[in-house]
Amino acid sequence: MSSRRLRRAGSTTLAAGVLFIVASVGFAQSQVAPTYSSATGAKSAAGVAGQKAKNRFVFGHHPPMTAVASRQGDNPHMMGLELLFQKYKVTAGFFGHDHNYQHYLKNGIHYVITGGGGAPLYDVDKPPDGITLKVVSTEHFVTVSVEGKTARIEAIAVDGRKLDEIEFQAGGQR
Repeated sequence: MSSRRLRRAGSTTLAAGVLFIVASVGFAQSQVAPTYSSATGAKSAAGVAGQKAKNRFVFGHHPPMTAVASRQGDNPHMMGLELLFQKYKVTAGFFGHDHNYQHYLKNGIHYVITGGGGAPLYDVDKPPDGITLKVVSTEHFVTVSVEGKTARIEAIAVDGRKLDEIEFQAGGQR
């Protein structure tokens, strides 16, 4: 993709009809929630609302849900973002933090937790009911490719096995 096709707007990038949003939080969890309702947050949300991208991807470190029993409920500041994701028609959210692979579908939004890059793996011992599509404790990587109106997400184990695949056509899952 040529650099002239990229347009930056704060913490968002629009490229070839896909909006990438980075949810970066650099302070204590107890201080996070109020910032999402601040004037700055409202201005950023308004910028996202005005984008015409069919596919909108959010990237962040802490996931709003997890299959790791000992971490469930640890990220209330991220759980609060789910309503914003719905409001602004986010296609998929990508998160790290948990050292395994998890894929959820909740209210039409895909949540991909990808933390299988080499650190000791965590058990996926308590997948959330009703939203879990795939959980596996294995080293892996995730690719996102966009061609025209089609976006494809693949999770690949280090031995080359395809763990998961999601494809979107013009803003809708196929």
